Amino acid sequence: MQLKIYNLTFSKLQHFKIFLLSFGLISVVKTSNSFDYFKEKPSFLQACSLSQEDLTKCSTAAVQKLLNEVIKGVPEFKDVIGSLDPFVLNDLTFKQDNTEAANIQIGFSTLVIRDLSKLQVIESRVNRNDFSFLMKLHLPQLRLTGQYKLDGRILLLSLKARGEMSMELEDVNITALIKTHLFTRDDQTFYNVTEVKTDTNIGNLKTNFNNLFDGRSKDLEQSILITINENWREFFEVLRSNINEIIDQITFDLLHKICLFIPAKYFLDDIPTPEK
Repeated sequence: MQLKIYNLTFSKLQHFKIFLLSFGLISVVKTSNSFDYFKEKPSFLQACSLSQEDLTKCSTAAVQKLLNEVIKGVPEFKDVIGSLDPFVLNDLTFKQDNTEAANIQIGFSTLVIRDLSKLQVIESRVNRNDFSFLMKLHLPQLRLTGQYKLDGRILLLSLKARGEMSMELEDVNITALIKTHLFTRDDQTFYNVTEVKTDTNIGNLKTNFNNLFDGRSKDLEQSILITINENWREFFEVLRSNINEIIDQITFDLLHKICLFIPAKYFLDDIPTPEK
């Protein structure tokens, strides 16, 4: 998967999502000869009812069960989704400027994300009016490794470097609003995921960038890394908007594709048709 983030405006983000919608639909068409969608409810799906009083509790358990199976690997999803742990991104760029703390561009030729298999669904709340979802997710930790290229300024120091990097995020909490629209296919009702908006908070961040000065000053490199790690909150805030946009896009892409394979009644057994 390739993502490039350059302080996306709302309009650009919407265009990107329209592209992903088209890509998801094309993917289903391409794989339709081997697998179209689940004609019968698979065992890893737990259906809830809009009419039940404990809908949030049921939905939370159902989404957790689904995610556990998706992360382990659902054969029917393999060609479209691929591996989620580790999850690999290529050609990823963060760009942040006009801040006191930093003015930087960080590019990753490859970024490997580990520990998504530990994802916990704290809450999945269904809106009975428009069938959107509000989800609260938690990860005890998230590990990132990759090859980086850095150009810009952090604090008072100008940097231009490339090498290996690693980050470890602890106590990651994500709130996601997932908007949907129902559509009919083969007399079956499906979810069309139309928008994902997330907000991310963390409890700690440990960062390591090697070769910050092309190996010329290991002492200064260690001093900068110590400063970044001691001031991790400020460093995270610099990257927060980019991180949220990336999570938005990844989540949107994955959920959109998954929902094209699963009739909505397997999530909510009394869901109305789009006409109703």
